[in-house]
This record gives sequence, C-alpha cells and structure tokens, in this order.
Amino acid sequence: MRGKNWISAAPLALALSGCAQQDATAPGLPWWGWLIIILVIFLLFWLVFRSRPVEETPPPAHEAEALTRAAEAAVLEQPAAEAVSATLPPDDLTIIEGIGPKINSILQAAGVNTFAQLAALEPQQIMAILTANGIRLADASSWPEQAGMAARGEMQRLQLFQETLKGGRKV
Repeated sequence: MRGKNWISAAPLALALSGCAQQDATAPGLPWWGWLIIILVIFLLFWLVFRSRPVEETPPPAHEAEALTRAAEAAVLEQPAAEAVSATLPPDDLTIIEGIGPKINSILQAAGVNTFAQLAALEPQQIMAILTANGIRLADASSWPEQAGMAARGEMQRLQLFQETLKGGRKV
C-alpha cells in the first residue's frame, strides 16, 4: 500500500509547517512585501476617495448685495400693523433655534426686530444679511417657520418643533 500514495509526505509536511524556504536566487518579494504594498494602495485609495463634507460656497459679492437689498426692501415694505410693531421693543430672537446673541444683534441692526418681520423673510434673504456681516455657518432654513409660530404665540408648538432641530437645522 505504500506504493499507491499519490502525494509525497515530505513536501506536504514542509508546506504545512510554514517552514518552506524561498530560494535566494528566486525573483519576487516575500509575502510581507506584498502585504505592505496592498496596504499602501488601500491607504491611497482611502485618502483619495473618502467622503468629504460638502462646503457651501458663499454667493458672489454682487449676488449677496442684491439679496441684502431685497431683504432690506422686504423689511421696509411692511404692512401698517408691522410698522407699528417696529416702535415696540424688539423681540428676543434668540428664542429661535440657531439664533444666538450675535446673530440677534445683526438682524436687529438690519431692521429685523420682531418675530413677524423674521417670518416674512425668505431664508435666502436672512442668509444675505448674515453673510454681509461675516456670518457664513448659520442655517436659516427653519427660522421663518419658527418665527411664525412665535409671532402667533404658539410657544408649545414651537418647542415641539425645536426638539426636532439641531442648531436650527432639521435633523
């Protein structure tokens, strides 16, 4: 029965033991050299193709000025009821999620003093006012909606809505 073995035991034992020696004259890299090359390739692909946060570029200066003028015109073209509210003390706009003391002062300097005035503006108009004053990271997309709730006195509804926001952004 010994003559019928199909595989010789010596090469098999050498291959399974992990002690196989590579010829010094054999061309090529050892296994760990190939492993390093593969890891470097994966690292390069990761660096090139990783997902990067998309940064919004501010509008060109002429567009920002046009939006600022449009925002100022919208504030100036208030109905008579809102013109009377301009004589009242300004609302605390920091109640709106995403508006802090600095943005509050910028909006009030631009003539947006009440929740009703803020609700009447489009988010692009608000952002034009902010970018003209050096604020670029704010997200005003939900501010008119929040200001409308505050102007109508729907404070509980406003609080429930603000629980779904993070920094004024819908989560």
